[in-house]
Amino acid sequence: MTHAPAEANRLGRPASSPGLLLPLWQTFEFAGRLLEARRGRREVLRLARNNDALLADIGIARSDVELALKQPWHADPSRALAMGVNCRKAASRWARERQGSSDKV
Repeated sequence: MTHAPAEANRLGRPASSPGLLLPLWQTFEFAGRLLEARRGRREVLRLARNNDALLADIGIARSDVELALKQPWHADPSRALAMGVNCRKAASRWARERQGSSDKV
């Protein structure tokens, strides 16, 4: 009689016996994410103190910074800032390409 291998959790232990390590590991992961969010918030706040001309020089709009700072306290606003900037640039690039293709017609 053969038995199928037990499904393992992230630590490689059988899923049926998580032990103490899994909750401890999850607590450390969560604490690390909170520290990263705090660090990101400080960086975005430092950017917010700059004037609009400097922000434009590095490719960031004031609205991107303000939107990033509206993230919840446990979320990393620097990730939201990067995503917002990338989305805005992609939309701008798409609009330019679309404009270029309609000029050729």
